[in-house]
Formats: sequence, structure tokens, C-alpha cells
Amino acid sequence: MKRFWSPRTIAGRTLAVTVGLIFLAQILATLLLGAFVLRPQAQRVGGIVAQSVLAVSEAAAKVAPEDRAALIATLDRSDFLDVWQGPGPPRLGGSRPRWLEWVFMQALVDAFGPGSEIVWRTDPEQRLWLHVQIGPDMYWLSSRVPSAMQPGNVLLSSALSAIFLALLAAVVLQRRIAQPLEALTAAVEAPNGAKSLVVDDHGLHEVRVLTEAFNAQRVRLAALDEARAVMLAGVSHDIRTPLAKLRLALEISPERDTELAAAAHRQITEIDRLVGQFLLFAKGANTEPERAFDLDALVSELVALKQTDGCPVSLEGPSLGAYVGRPESLRRALANLIENASKHGKPPMRVITSQHGSQLSIAVTDAGDGAPGEALTRLATPFFRPDSGRSGGSGLGLAIAAQAAEVHGGKLRLRNLESKGFEAAILLPAQA
Repeated sequence: MKRFWSPRTIAGRTLAVTVGLIFLAQILATLLLGAFVLRPQAQRVGGIVAQSVLAVSEAAAKVAPEDRAALIATLDRSDFLDVWQGPGPPRLGGSRPRWLEWVFMQALVDAFGPGSEIVWRTDPEQRLWLHVQIGPDMYWLSSRVPSAMQPGNVLLSSALSAIFLALLAAVVLQRRIAQPLEALTAAVEAPNGAKSLVVDDHGLHEVRVLTEAFNAQRVRLAALDEARAVMLAGVSHDIRTPLAKLRLALEISPERDTELAAAAHRQITEIDRLVGQFLLFAKGANTEPERAFDLDALVSELVALKQTDGCPVSLEGPSLGAYVGRPESLRRALANLIENASKHGKPPMRVITSQHGSQLSIAVTDAGDGAPGEALTRLATPFFRPDSGRSGGSGLGLAIAAQAAEVHGGKLRLRNLESKGFEAAILLPAQA
């Protein structure tokens, strides 16, 4: 079943409902006003006018012909009646009468009787002509409709005023609702963590309750984050301490198998690296304070360091300039992307910088086989390791990169290249 279009925002729905209700109310008020006020008044005025014309006609029938002509001339000079003698009204071409004018004319017909003739509005001056007998002769009389009998403009002005005032009230009301909700949305989506919102004591009760609930939830989450950080620091210390003792024991052992000791050192180093990855991901990228730094220098330094380690990676693209953000989180994210390409991709590996409109891009590409299609959307999920493809180790490298991009208001884009290869790109909003 097809649904009618309806606004999706609070402001749109508030305005639509307000205008709809006011419109229906105005229609109902107009119908009631017409049925119980205007129609009876029009009939009453029509009867009075008809009685006046009949009285003039009876008086004209009783006076001499020369006096009758003077009476007719006096009527013609009045501000309310025009008198015309002829086969038809003086000018034609007017539009048909409005509803209230039709009621007025019908009252005239009823008062004069079935023998009278009503001609609809006959000229641009909105005069209504009536064919009546004055004395022995037939004349055309026109009576201007009193302003009280033309309430259309008044009703229209009243309706527009009511709609305007209702819209003004609806706008004020929706702003009282929308502004706290917008502040709440911004606080929830803030990359550097939500701050407590100010509770408006004069605001709407439901909005105040929601704001207070959000503040309480933020306090609880902050306490959980602090407890988690303390716990992870303790776990990291408890794990790394025996690792350090084991490494020292291997170093001072007088008799040892060289190959076995080297393998043990490698395993100890890998365990230490995994613990460091866990700790970095758990702490989050937003714990680092923001500062200005040279984005080009950061990228160049990482590429040069990997080249020194023997990684065949090149740097391409234009300069990105200065940036305000968290350089260490971006450094770890980019290092993870390059490490992921070196482990799971194939040469040539490139780091490509670019800018498209309001978006900066730092992409790491390789010529490997890419990632399986079903696993591509989950590669940045923490601890996700597909059976084959581009994830290994702790399963946190790409997740840390995605976290760093999001805390800067950007995102991590992972995709297989059309020709062959894989691309992992950190997309950041450009800054003035």
C-alpha cells in the first residue's frame, strides 16, 4: 500500500501538522459562519432591500406622471441605487455572483415574488441588476452589495493570520525541542568524547529528562573507561614483567642453543607487540591531545623508516600541508597499513597522498591478490581474522587505523583495485 509523503524531521512534522489543523479549523469555521451567521444576515438584508423597493414602487404608482419622473431621478442620484430603463441592463460582461451574493439575490426574488427577474452580475463594478416594476413601467435597479456581505477578504486575512501565528508558535516550539536534541547528537558523535550537556531548567520536561539521562550515562561510561584503562595497564605490566625476566634469563644463560634462543626472543618480541596493540586499541585514539603538525613530514618519515628496514615502498602525491589533530594516532594507523601491505601484499607498494575537494586521502596500495569479497567489509573489525587474505597477527591493526580515522572525523576505506591489488586509505576532512 502506497503511503503518503510525510516530513521526517521534528520541524517538518510540527509545521505540517500545525498548518493542516489550522487549515481544517478555518474550513470548519467558515462553514459554520456561513451557515449560522452570514446566510441569515444576507437573507435579512435582501428582504429589507426588497421591501424598500416595493415601497418605492407603490409610492410611484400613486403619484402623478410628472412627479414619478422626479422620484425616479432622485433614486438614481442616491449612493445605493442605480436606475435604468431599457430592454436590458446598461452593461454586460460581469462574472457570476459569489455564494453570499447569490443568497442575497435569492432573498430578493423570494421577497418580490416569482414574477421578478434576476440578472447575474452584469458589469465590472459588481452591480447586481434587478428587473422590477415602479408604477406602471419596468425599470432595472442595481443595489451595491454591502461590504458586510463580502466577507471573503476578511476570512482570507483571518485564515492567513491564524496560520502565520500558528507557524510562528510551531517554529518556536520545535526550536525548543530541536536545539537540545541537536546538541545531544553532536555530543554523542563528538570524536573526542562527549561532554556533559547543560540542563535547561526552563526547557521541556521530556528534553530535560533526556539530557539528565545522557549526563548520567556519560559519567557511567567515563568510570568504565577509567576502570578499563587501569585494568589494562595492570595486565600489561603483569604480562610484560615475566617477559622481561624471561628475556634476561635467555641473555645470561651460559649454555644455550643459539637457534632456540633466537626463536624464543622472536616469540617474546611478538607477545610484547601483541600486548602493545591490545593496550593501544583499548585506550583509544581520543586520549591523545590535539595539536598542529606537518602531515607531509609524518608520512615521509614513516615511508623513509620502512625503506630503511628494507620495505620496498614509495611515496607519491602532492603536499598536504599542516594539520591539527592527533599525530601519534595517525602515525600508528599509517604504520599499521604499511605493515599490513608488506605482510600480505606484493610489490610494488606505494603510499599515495591526494586531495579531492574537502577530503584528504593517504592511501597505501600493493599489487597482491586483495581480500576475499565476503571478508572485505569485516577486515577492520577488531580481532577478525579471515582464513586467507589480509589480516593476521592480533587482528587489531586495521581496527586501530579505522579508530584513528574516525577520531579525526574521517574513515578508513578498504577496497580491491580493479586491475590487481589492494588499497587501504585513511580519508580525513580537509582543514582551512
